[in-house]
Order: sequence, then structure tokens, then C-alpha cells
Amino acid sequence: TFDPAIELMLFATAGNESWANGAGYIFQWNLSASNTSNLHSTLTWQTIPGGIGSLVPGPFGEFLIANPDRVTLDVITTSDGRTLQDIPLGPTPMGALYDPQTNSVYVTEYYQNAVAVVNATTMRITTLINVGGGPIAIARDPANGDLAVANSFNGNVSILDPRSNEVIATVEVGGAPIGIAYDSPGQSWIVTNNWDSNLSIISATGYRWFGAVTLPGDGPSYSVVVDPATRQIFVTQPTEQNLTVLNASTYAVERVIPLGMGPLQEALVPNLGELVVSSVDSGLLTVLNTTRLDIVENLSYHYPPVGMVDDTSTGLLLITEPEANALAILDPGKNYTELPAVSVGASPWGLALDAQSGTIYVGNQAAGSLMEVAPYGLTVTVHETGLPNGTPWWFNVSAVGTWRSTTATLTFDLVNGTYGFAVGTTDRRAYASQGFFVLAGAPIEVNVSFQPYLSAIDWVESGLPAHTLWWVELNGSATGPASDVPTITAEAVNGSYRYTIGSSNTS
Repeated sequence: TFDPAIELMLFATAGNESWANGAGYIFQWNLSASNTSNLHSTLTWQTIPGGIGSLVPGPFGEFLIANPDRVTLDVITTSDGRTLQDIPLGPTPMGALYDPQTNSVYVTEYYQNAVAVVNATTMRITTLINVGGGPIAIARDPANGDLAVANSFNGNVSILDPRSNEVIATVEVGGAPIGIAYDSPGQSWIVTNNWDSNLSIISATGYRWFGAVTLPGDGPSYSVVVDPATRQIFVTQPTEQNLTVLNASTYAVERVIPLGMGPLQEALVPNLGELVVSSVDSGLLTVLNTTRLDIVENLSYHYPPVGMVDDTSTGLLLITEPEANALAILDPGKNYTELPAVSVGASPWGLALDAQSGTIYVGNQAAGSLMEVAPYGLTVTVHETGLPNGTPWWFNVSAVGTWRSTTATLTFDLVNGTYGFAVGTTDRRAYASQGFFVLAGAPIEVNVSFQPYLSAIDWVESGLPAHTLWWVELNGSATGPASDVPTITAEAVNGSYRYTIGSSNTS
């Protein structure tokens, strides 16, 4: 995902393949972020086993896709999901990052040991920057604009100056660096070394290796999160079955928290001061207090959660559910209550969020696609008029759900998009017109006006002399003026009524 505060690309796991020598793991990543507004565009793309694909936004709302098996950079518009053009690259492009200062896209080329620089306006490769072997992750330091590239084969990190497109430093780290987190207060890069089961700390100003931080046990580290509020680093260690907490100032291990089987992804919920850790093996979501470093609760989850990110703009937690082919939405502010899920493609894994627009991108592993899901959490307020106080009524959003109320107002949250709706009363005594509404980045109000649902009632008389006046009273009220024809018609809403019939013929 993309953190707008630090302009750092964080990779979401989509799968893994073992190294040939069995010494460790290299992870297949799906990275995506975009500044778009289109709803539910499904972008089909392909990967190869052990390959890495990544997506980043271009300057005009388009997607830039590093496509390993096709050896191209695909440019995708989000308006209709079609491919604009393919830009040939070297073998197996891995990570990609858009730099707003240079208006360029930087693509790591795994087997070419280089970073391709693509002009985002002309969509042409301007140069290749030679880096180390097997470059994977690439991230940006927002303070000085430098880029850092993790070279998994050489065990080092290349620091690039995007203004000159040159390597200005090469910093040796550990075995198989696969992830990078930038610590803004500490002005340092934190690198996970998969083979060595440790973290490397790199100065972002002096480009120096501070040293390695040994993690408990011998198992690989996985995700890393830096909490700027508490100045702590959280690292999941799946095979050790724990979460390691380090002081971000001293890098001392403060706590090792046993979590059980396979802790994997983690997401900060900063407004609550909590960290949520998912476990694919046990299907649990563990909620920890980041100040006390204790477990608040373990949430038994119905599907094994995989990708996870906190949407700071809405305060909601987003989780991919491969077994349900869905994107789950949880509200941490309401004890992680589940909101209506969003149906996505087959076996969703990777999850990315554009925090500025709120747009969500889900990588569907089995479908080989990326689906765009518009922002969640925009409030729809529905006001009704025309019903007596206390009348039960409902509001149905097509293919989403139904909300009910006995007051004049009801509210609910939805993502951006165009929605059809129907509205009615439980007793069918009134009706309102169907329609649609559009959510486009802001809450809206929908007004519905109920009208009585009237049914025709016919009374047919026989036995009166011709032209004799007669009438009908319904619940004590006349249905109309007296009539001298055989049929009187009236309208009434659904319900039970008492009626009486009178005539001017007293005989």
C-alpha cells in the first residue's frame, strides 16, 4: 500500500515460491496504488510462478503495470480498464514507483539488475540505472526524494538520485532483503533480511549502514510496521509464531508477543492506538494495544484473512478473503463490527489503498486480475415525507442491502458509485418512486416522498328503482356524492374498513 505521509510503497503478499536451494523464501508481490475515481474496473493481468507484478499510478489517472511474463510495462486507463500501450522492458520487471517530482516511473528489473526509468508523459524509457542483483522493492524518501532499492541477490540496497538517475550509494545489508519501511522521525530505512532473520537500519541522510538488529529465533521475518506515535517497530515472524516489538530509537527488542500460528500481515489503527495482526493458519485477528503492548482481544474470523490495511480517511479496516472472494470491511470504532462486504474476483490476496482518494485495489490471485473498489464509508442519509409517524418503511439498494426505519430518516455507508434503489412500507399502505443516486467522494442526502397506495373498490347495487340516489360511507365518511347509477367506485389504502350503504328510497 501507499502511505501518503512518507510516500512509501509497502508490498502486499500475493503468494510465495521457495528458493531453488531451499535456503529461504522469495515472495511474490502485487503492489498497486492509484489516484482514480472509477468504480469496479477489473484489470486483467498475468504473472509467472515466483514472479513479481506491481502497479502504480501515472500522472493522468492511468495504471502502470510491471508485467513479468510479458516483459512489458502496461499502461491501463481506469476509465474503462483497457490497455493503452505496452512498453518493452527487460526480463521480469518487479516493483514500480511513480515519482511526482520527476514525473517518471521507476521499474525494478529483476534479472536485468537494473531500474528502468520511464517518462510518464511520453511513456518512453529514458534510461536504465544499473543496481544490484535481483532488485525487488523500491521506495521513496519524501524528505530528499531519494529512492531505495532492495537487491535480493546481492544482499544490498541501492540509493538512487532520481534527479540525475544515478546510484549515489550502495549499502550492504543482509541476506535476501525483501522489504523496506521508512521511519520518518528517525530518517532511516528499515530493511527486512529474510535469510538472516534480522533487520538492517540504513541512515537516509548519510547512506550508512547502522547495523543489524537480531530478531528472536531463527525464522524469517515478514511484515514490518513503524508506529510514529509510539516510536515502535512491529515485525511479524510467522514460523516463530510471534510479533516482535522494537524501540524505533534504540532498536532494542522491547517485547516478544506470542500470537499462535502464522502471524502474517499487520495494520495500525492509529485513531484507537491499536495494531491488528492477521493469521492465515488460525484465522484469528489479534488486536493489540500499542501503548501497553498487550492483547486487547482475539477475534475469531470466519475466513482466513490475508491482505489487510487501515483506511485512515474512514477509520475502517479492509481485509481480503480468498475463500469468500470478497473484500471485508470492519469498523474498529464499533468493536470491529463487520459492514457489508464487497464482492471481488476469485481468491483476492494483495490489497492496496490510495489514502488520498480512498480508492481500494484488490489483486485477485486465481482470477489473475486487479479490481478497483471505490472508497467505502461515505454516508447516505435518506429522508422520507408523507408517512404517518411511526410507520415502518424500508429502503433497498440494488445488489447491496436493505435498511429499515420507523422514523423519518435513516442512514448507512457505501462506496463511490451509482446505485439503484426501491422504497416502500412494510404494510404496503404507501409507495414512493424508485430511482438512483450517485456517490462521488462526498456524503449525500436522498429525499423520497410517499403517496398512499390506493386500491379501487366497486359497490354494485341491485333492487333500487331507476334514478334512485344512493351512497356509501367508508369508516363513517362518505366516499363521494350520492349517485343514481348502479356502481359507486372509491379508492382506499390497504387495510380493514367498515362501510355502510344508504339510499333516498325509504320504501
